[in-house]
Amino acid sequence: MLGGPRSAVVAAVAAAIAGRPGRRPSLSRVVAVVGATAVGAVAVVVLVVWTELGGAVRGADERGGGDVATMRADTVAGGGGGGTVDDPLPPGGGAPPPPRPGLDHYAPPAQPVRNTLDPPLPLPRDRRAEAAAAPRACPQRPGRNWSASPVTLSGGDLSADTSDHPDGRVVGLWDRVSRTASPCAVPCTVVPDGGDAARTADMVVVGPGAAGSSGGGGAGVGGVGGVGGVGGGDSRRPHGRQWRRQDGWSRGQGRARARALAPFPSPDGGGGSGGGGGSGSGGVEDNDDYRECPLQKRGLLTMESEAYYPAVALTRDTLSMYDVVTTTRLGSDVPILYPAWGSYDFFAPRSTAPGVYVDGTRVMAYAAISNCAAHNGRLEVLAALLDAGVTVHNYGRCRQGPRRADGTTPLSPAAAAATEVGRVAVDTVRPYGSPVSWVESKMAVLPRYKFVLAFENSNVPDYVSEKLYHAFAGGSLPVYMGAPNVAAFAPGGKGSYLDVADFPSIAALAAEMRRLDADDAAYAAYFAWKSAPVVPAFERLLARASDVHIVCRLCIKVKELLDAELREGAEGEGGEADAHIGKAGLGGRRQ
Repeated sequence: MLGGPRSAVVAAVAAAIAGRPGRRPSLSRVVAVVGATAVGAVAVVVLVVWTELGGAVRGADERGGGDVATMRADTVAGGGGGGTVDDPLPPGGGAPPPPRPGLDHYAPPAQPVRNTLDPPLPLPRDRRAEAAAAPRACPQRPGRNWSASPVTLSGGDLSADTSDHPDGRVVGLWDRVSRTASPCAVPCTVVPDGGDAARTADMVVVGPGAAGSSGGGGAGVGGVGGVGGVGGGDSRRPHGRQWRRQDGWSRGQGRARARALAPFPSPDGGGGSGGGGGSGSGGVEDNDDYRECPLQKRGLLTMESEAYYPAVALTRDTLSMYDVVTTTRLGSDVPILYPAWGSYDFFAPRSTAPGVYVDGTRVMAYAAISNCAAHNGRLEVLAALLDAGVTVHNYGRCRQGPRRADGTTPLSPAAAAATEVGRVAVDTVRPYGSPVSWVESKMAVLPRYKFVLAFENSNVPDYVSEKLYHAFAGGSLPVYMGAPNVAAFAPGGKGSYLDVADFPSIAALAAEMRRLDADDAAYAAYFAWKSAPVVPAFERLLARASDVHIVCRLCIKVKELLDAELREGAEGEGGEADAHIGKAGLGGRRQ
């Protein structure tokens, strides 16, 4: 006996066949009703199957875009030959594959850390009343003409080429085939620090120094003193020149922030910035009509490791202080990565450059270690490789490393000297007189070594710097030490590099390097990926976090936030740009 939904369906069909009570159904009516029922059943089955397949595809794409664990699993499973048979590389390598259809280059990470906080951070609220009461110079208003008044960013290191779009917006999506960039999806521009343009910018972007890497007080701004760092930062400084470079950049960013956040000058000429938590005079307190734009956003941007700048870690404090956080972590609001199709020739063939010989023996590995105070013990690893018979030339500034309590250093004087004897002289000036960049100098020498010690300064997830990609572009085999999820960041997957973490000891790593050095076929196998389809996980990673210029992606995020606060949807004034924003979603906020 049939029961439940099935019996109801049978009863309904029987009633439809019978028609009016007391009448015997005709043969044509029976055929028509049964046929219509069969067609409907088939349609329902097709709809269910289509829905299930679509959900599976969408789920896989979302996992691939933001879930590092899934990307790593995909990479390991695919080895060096993931991808599809209809998307191969040219047999000789040296050119990236065309992008697969369906990759959403404007989508944010699938799960930003901001979305996972418990309790959640406040959602964007209706701020139209604040916008209406803002000074006339502030452009953040409902009904804004984005073409005439594009999204503006201000920050010390922000820069982007201008596209060929009529409104002069910056470049956006990079086309890996034509090697050109299309215009950004939203009208977007960068304004210089200081002046009214910066004070009314839609977002002021600062670096790690202004985020409070050393804690403490900050600059007082126009009567509002004590604008300090996130606090509690690590006061230990990186070593030598690196600290001077980072500190100088950070202090410059701090000054840029103070200038950008300074109040509009009052008619009486009052206002100014106080120091060390002090208070200025005039400005905000004297004349409320000359305050900063209330809807102006605060952005944090850095490509530094959070091991050196703990205040840039994706904590509640940092995410609460800044509207948009941009770091190398994939869970940041707008991730910024080192790899990009337009920056590195990942698929350059294996190097055939002549080796570097000392006393008749080819030196195996290239290194460029300048920061002696790395947080992951990379100098100790280098010393262990030297002790195990791996020959290395170090072109960096670090020689022996910091002196320990017992008076020793990670590298002995003899070991440090061995890394310098016989090094190739590096040109610093071109024949016609212009200087040679450090990247040009590096890439002129690196291909002459079979191995490149791509040792990061810290082992932080997602922090994969240019060291790995210089090795790929130079046609040498990287020996990597750093991010535990590096497999997701390698265009050839797990089989394209050696990971220090994969070996039980440094002696075992050294033995593998010596084996590959002696076995040309085994060594060449690590370059097979350069003539195979690109690993899908890497392609998805770049599509979501690197293919579009960082300035363009920041502008997209800022417009998204402003639209939410001004209650302007994807159908408002913005056209194509709003369509991209609608597709991207509100990635940085919990829904």
